[in-house]
Amino acid sequence: TALSVDGTATNYGYDADGLLTQAGNLAVTRDAQNGRITGTTAGDVSTARTYDGFGAVASLDTNTGTTPLYQTSYTRDADGRITQAVVDQNGTTTTWGYGYDSRGRLASVSENGSVIDTYGYDANGNRISENGQMVATYNADDQLTSYNGVTYSYAADGSLASAGSTTYR
Repeated sequence: TALSVDGTATNYGYDADGLLTQAGNLAVTRDAQNGRITGTTAGDVSTARTYDGFGAVASLDTNTGTTPLYQTSYTRDADGRITQAVVDQNGTTTTWGYGYDSRGRLASVSENGSVIDTYGYDANGNRISENGQMVATYNADDQLTSYNGVTYSYAADGSLASAGSTTYR
C-alpha cells in the first residue's frame, strides 16, 4: 500500500494478520505468535525489544549500526511492578530502584543505590508528600486542592473551576 502526501509517496507493508511491517524506511518485526513488536529499523538505527511473562517490555536495546546508543532492562516483582531499571546510555549505566509500600504504592526511588525520592500518602491513597515535605492536599471528594503552592477549586458538578490564577468557566 502506498500513500501520497504532497507528491511524496510512502509505502506501507502489512503481514498476514494485517499488522504494520513497514512505513517508509521504517521496518517493523513482530513475534508471529502474539504480534508484539520485537524490533524496528530505520536506516542504520535499530531497536530490539524483549518481553517478560507479564507481556511488558523486559529490555530495549537501540543501536546505530553496531554501536550501542541506549539499553534498558527492567526487573519486576510478583505483582508486575518495576523494582529495578538498568539504563545504559552512551556507555553510562544508571540503576534505578523502585520501592513500594504495603498497599502497592510507589514509596521510594533510588539512583545507583541511593534513595533520591520518598513518597507519602493520605488515608485515601492520594500522594501528599515528597521527601518528607507536604506537596499536595485533597478535599473530602479526593479532588486535588493544592499542589506545590498552586490552589485548585471545583464547581458544584465536580469540574475544575480554577487552578492558581486561571479560572475555567
